[in-house]
Amino acid sequence: MAREYTGRGLTGGRARPTITNLMADSWRPFDAAEYEQRQAALRAQMEERELDAVLVSGPENQYYLTGYETTGFHSFPQTLIVPRSGPPLLVTRQLE
Repeated sequence: MAREYTGRGLTGGRARPTITNLMADSWRPFDAAEYEQRQAALRAQMEERELDAVLVSGPENQYYLTGYETTGFHSFPQTLIVPRSGPPLLVTRQLE
């Protein structure tokens, strides 16, 4: 039976966290403005190439764009979706 996607995923009805608020209380080597500038540069390239979104699967590139670092990239795949507008979304497994 098909289920309609509600945009809430596996969060039990709670709004899903964004990369920004996920990292807000964590240590990052640069302030949020630096990551916003990096994402803005990517989005400028996306605009020039008329891309709606970019899928970023390399952990070093995810780190560069967001400051998010995990040792789990060896054990399970994850992808950062960067839309032309709006916050990026990290697609990963739900931790047990």
